Amino acid sequence: MTFGLNHIIAPQPVGISVQSKTVADVLATIGLLPRQGGDERHIGINEWVDRVRLSLSEDLLYNTTLVIWGLGIEGLLNAVDDPTVFDDFSAYLQKLSNVNPEKFRDTCLHWFINSAYRRVLTEATPFETVDMSDLLEDRAFFIDYVHRNVKKNYLEDATVAMVDLYLNPQQTHQLALQVLTDLWETYFCDEWTRHQRDIQRVEEAFKHVDTTNVPTFEAIQMITGRDLRPVFRPTELSQFEQLIFVPSTHNGPYVVWFGNDTTLYVIFTARMPAEVHTTDKIDKPDINVLIQRFKALSDDNRVTVLLAIREHGELSTQDIIEQFDLNKSAASRYLGQLLANGFILERRDTDGKTKFYSINDDVIDEFLQSIAHLLKS
Repeated sequence: MTFGLNHIIAPQPVGISVQSKTVADVLATIGLLPRQGGDERHIGINEWVDRVRLSLSEDLLYNTTLVIWGLGIEGLLNAVDDPTVFDDFSAYLQKLSNVNPEKFRDTCLHWFINSAYRRVLTEATPFETVDMSDLLEDRAFFIDYVHRNVKKNYLEDATVAMVDLYLNPQQTHQLALQVLTDLWETYFCDEWTRHQRDIQRVEEAFKHVDTTNVPTFEAIQMITGRDLRPVFRPTELSQFEQLIFVPSTHNGPYVVWFGNDTTLYVIFTARMPAEVHTTDKIDKPDINVLIQRFKALSDDNRVTVLLAIREHGELSTQDIIEQFDLNKSAASRYLGQLLANGFILERRDTDGKTKFYSINDDVIDEFLQSIAHLLKS
């Protein structure tokens, strides 16, 4: 409901909760594996992820890329229509093994085309509307469709292989099960057992945080520590029945999300609610946050950009490019890292395109207080 042109009632999902969902967390972490080691765009990712990536065989890493980026996290998650197993990855794998291969393929393809991730992302463009049967009946048309809509360099080389997977549902189902089972049993199971206590502590702490009457984006910031107004489309966000926030110790400072028509899972850095910090010592997840932020400040270029923003009060991406003689990719990378770690805030100009950045005083204060608290405790 709107009043005039500029007044919109803030959307409020039916339910906002913090829950430990192992399947969502593991799939999100597997999604980090195909990235190149040392990629600055993902500074702060848990070092265990890099170690796993480097230990994977070339074939397993390639197949992981096909499964996680080709079939998609949303397809893999929604292929199992029993959310009661999302706390147990072994139970999830068992359910997945019993899914009909054609149903599995169709589910993955549906969410590849109709991604909830793109649906809520401000900068994303929806894929062209298409009948799935048209894609499956014409390989060349399918390949062209992917090229027209994905427009991501990392999928260019794998597009044909990905399309061929969809055209062979038995192979698709078998490969997905093989990759997920190998990764879980060889690497992830023990790692998740070690971190389960930390995750459960965060989940338990947030049970005492009441977001019932809190506007959606304020609730998101209370939980994640991030202002995601520039990231999410509020009208689309309001269509979900549930926002489930899943604490993770492996995604660094980054927020990842995916879902279906009713539920959006938001993976965020495992952190205790703000009010806990005043009475309790800093716990392991919070130390991880500090380490991530230290890493973000370990590069001269990022620090220089941060200081320039502080000096001017606010700078646009173009201002940064011109002042430091950077290309757009480098400027976006530096700003993205500072933004991901909360040091700066982003807003869009009235044209909806130009982005401006300013210092996030609240995070700076919290960062400094946390260092003092840690070193004096």
